[in-house]
Amino acid sequence: MSKAYILAIDIGTTSTKAVAFDNSGNMLQKQQIGYPTFSPSANFQEQSPTLIYKAVVNAAAATIQLMSCPPQGIVFSSAMHSVIAVDEQGNPLTNTIIWADGRSQDYANQLKTTALGKKIYYETGTPIHAMSPLCKIAWLRDHQPNIFYNAFKFISIKEWIIYQWFGQYWVDYSIASASGLFDIRQLIWHQDALAYCQIDATKLSRLVPTDFICSPMRIEVANELNISSDLPVVIGASDGCLANLGEQVLDNSKMVISIGTSAALRITHHQPIEDSTLTLFNYLLDENHYIIGGPSNSGGAIHEWFEATIGLNADTNEQAQALLPSVENPIFLPYLLGERAPLWNAQAKGAFLGLTKQHQKAHLYRAMLEGIIFNLYAISDSLKAHLPSDFIICANGGFTQNELAMQLLADIFGTTVHLQDHEEGTSLGAALLGWKALGTISDWRNIEMPSSRQIIYPNLTNRNVYQEVFAIWKRVGALLGNFY
Repeated sequence: MSKAYILAIDIGTTSTKAVAFDNSGNMLQKQQIGYPTFSPSANFQEQSPTLIYKAVVNAAAATIQLMSCPPQGIVFSSAMHSVIAVDEQGNPLTNTIIWADGRSQDYANQLKTTALGKKIYYETGTPIHAMSPLCKIAWLRDHQPNIFYNAFKFISIKEWIIYQWFGQYWVDYSIASASGLFDIRQLIWHQDALAYCQIDATKLSRLVPTDFICSPMRIEVANELNISSDLPVVIGASDGCLANLGEQVLDNSKMVISIGTSAALRITHHQPIEDSTLTLFNYLLDENHYIIGGPSNSGGAIHEWFEATIGLNADTNEQAQALLPSVENPIFLPYLLGERAPLWNAQAKGAFLGLTKQHQKAHLYRAMLEGIIFNLYAISDSLKAHLPSDFIICANGGFTQNELAMQLLADIFGTTVHLQDHEEGTSLGAALLGWKALGTISDWRNIEMPSSRQIIYPNLTNRNVYQEVFAIWKRVGALLGNFY
């Protein structure tokens, strides 16, 4: 007899995953399809909406086929901050401009220190930065006016997929809350932000809650997926918010750290936190749960750069694990892609510092991992006031497969790190949201989640040394990270 399941579709930066979960949170099947990022000019980071659409459909169809029966429902997760300009027929006028695109940094720099910029930040919850659709749309207005004035809508990649499936422009509160265009308290499009971009609400999608059920699906899409066109599809939320839900972090007793292509740390709160440093984001999981934290560009993408450019093998990893932390070791600023929190500087550059002839590749590799985690630790300064002193970390994302990185995370933060039995915390969060939207579960807290795969305990001796190293790293990072 076929097992009941929900299909979570997670549209990420480097790939889309279609993951089947039962209503006890057990992962049953997964298919993953990747796609490239293009950089046609300096600071431009774009993707093909068509390639992403094909990845979504093919990954979903393959998982359904492997499960041998249709799901009880489908639910979406998606990366944040993307923008596509489309015409009246829904055809893209641009590629997908993704979160890592830095072309609008000058707009962010000019806006964020003004009274208007601070008002927009406090009321939308999105830091003023080049990642934000707010700044991207303003850039299009001034640099590609033909596209700007011919655009019927400005939408995210998830909205474009939803349009392809249902012929409607819907956007959930969660994706909207990461746009810089949405009032996170009144749950409406923010008039001052729209005025800044010189657009009105008709240029954006209809706002709906994260448990909104989309229907009916276009027949041709349903046939391609081999499902009924009236199968319920839950619009879902953003990947960051769903990562917290996937860990069942529904209050501020724990911190979630996700490290995939990029990275973020987050807590959950019942209301937004007004951060005077203008660093923290406040995004919505639903109307009662705000996901608060800071995003970093420095995650798995930096590890991939190291492997491709400097080289990495099993011996290097083993040697790096054997090294002891020391103020004499090199330090690494991981800003190869610019940086969001805590610098909010798309022009920031990376660096190895403190090198001597005695340092080998293993020292550089360990320094690279330490630099990524030091940056997350720096972001945590703004969150610690809202956490208990004995908080724990729930880690998810592809980086959790790196044993050394997870031990460094425990040592640098000085607390236990809890890992699930798989890395698909975001997709699991989507599944939980979907089950609740479909009425299968009444409360997210009622489900008995699979136990942690592993608990990693900090080495307190290393922790003390890392406090010294971090003080040096933070000083140097503040000077050099913002030098450009």
